[in-house]
Amino acid sequence: MWHMKYFHNPFSHVRCEQCGKTYDPTASECPYCHASNPKYEPQYRSFRYTANLPWWREILLFLIGSLGFQVLGIMLSFAVILFLRLGPQSGLSNAEWNSYLANYQKSSQYLTIVNDGAYALLLTAMLLFLWRNNKTIFSSFKNPRTWLGIPLGFGVILLSIIWGSIANQLGATTNENEAAVESTILYLPVLSVLMTGFVAPFCEELTYRVGAFGFLKRVNRVLAYVVVGLLFGLIHIHDYSSPNEWLSFPSYAIAGFSFCFIYERFGFGASFLAHATNNVVAVISTIIAAYYA
Repeated sequence: MWHMKYFHNPFSHVRCEQCGKTYDPTASECPYCHASNPKYEPQYRSFRYTANLPWWREILLFLIGSLGFQVLGIMLSFAVILFLRLGPQSGLSNAEWNSYLANYQKSSQYLTIVNDGAYALLLTAMLLFLWRNNKTIFSSFKNPRTWLGIPLGFGVILLSIIWGSIANQLGATTNENEAAVESTILYLPVLSVLMTGFVAPFCEELTYRVGAFGFLKRVNRVLAYVVVGLLFGLIHIHDYSSPNEWLSFPSYAIAGFSFCFIYERFGFGASFLAHATNNVVAVISTIIAAYYA
């Protein structure tokens, strides 16, 4: 049983006895006058490498990354449909239009416009939101430990391969998320290396590690791992009623737990590089497999 002493108030703050200003209790010293924090507790040492933002910014960052991506995707979808309505297909009957639209929404072109477009807009929105905190985010790349993210990323790939082999024995096939990603990769391979390989991991690490994990860790460290790891797996499932989709869930959840661990121990730069390594290898593997098919 977890005792309540292991849970903490995520909205708490410390008032400096020397300068009188308030600051985040996870800091070992006052950021204004550098006086030591008298309320600094041992469990806060695990915040040493994480990009600690004000708690309300961590919450908003998570909401921007999760809900914002969905909203941007819907907006782009409406824009594409409106454009098509005003195009050459405008003379089609309702039945012909609905059939055309249903087929187009499954096309690689549509998926690329909506998914990659949403990630590009989301990246812009996140960087603007973090304008005053970008130095905190990007400073982690100066730490030599950051580059451990690359070999750790290959470790995540190995874990995914192991589960993939087990899932295949259980009858798993390509799920909807993987099929959609593969479609966009083969449609524009070079763009996919950039968007799927780097932009998407950057946005997701800000959303689920800096945002969700950062805030929940203030409440309880174990809770943060469990919630964010499982949530990362759930967002990659499109059909919750499909057994095949659930067979892919452990692979994504394992990656979610792993990226949380890497972020906590080595910082944002490392978790981003691990995530990017995982995605870039997947993109290149898909391209090579299609080329030799």
